[in-house]
Amino acid sequence: MVQEWSIALEAAFVGLSGLLFFAYHALLVLAYAFRPQITSFGNNVRVKRMWARQHVKKVQVLPIQALRNYIMSCTVLASTTLVLVLFLADSIIALVSGATKSVSGVRLDFPSHNNATILVIKEVALVLILFVSFLNFMQAVRAANHMAFLLTIDDANSNRGINMSLTLSTRMSFHWWAGLRYLRIIPPNA
Repeated sequence: MVQEWSIALEAAFVGLSGLLFFAYHALLVLAYAFRPQITSFGNNVRVKRMWARQHVKKVQVLPIQALRNYIMSCTVLASTTLVLVLFLADSIIALVSGATKSVSGVRLDFPSHNNATILVIKEVALVLILFVSFLNFMQAVRAANHMAFLLTIDDANSNRGINMSLTLSTRMSFHWWAGLRYLRIIPPNA
């Protein structure tokens, strides 16, 4: 009887944490749509747009070096998410097969989890969240690579290069922000 209540309570808390996550981000998207200056993402986009305007058409080391560092940090975070995905996938396979140890040698007798089904469901959800985080970091790398090329274009006849750089700067900021947001929901749901 107590075990059934603990399973139901754990499922309720997992559902509640997911609901809070989506409600918070829905409010954040509305705040960004109507008053971007009150959100950290809106301020970040504004500053990155100012930075891009200042460095477009100037062949300098600073903007390229900054984008290189940005790409390196995104790559490190993406690699970390993939390592966590592989560890969780190993654990899921071991739990589903009924093993007491995973391939990596980690013991799987978690004292707080009496029900392996809920643990597998949580781990699959964490794998999906980490994979989405990985995809966001890779999209940020892609936008930064495109922006590195656009920073050196000298298009005197139009502002197309500047406009594309500003759009890529916004995309880069969004994907970085989204990737980190997905990583932040891992600890409460683990």
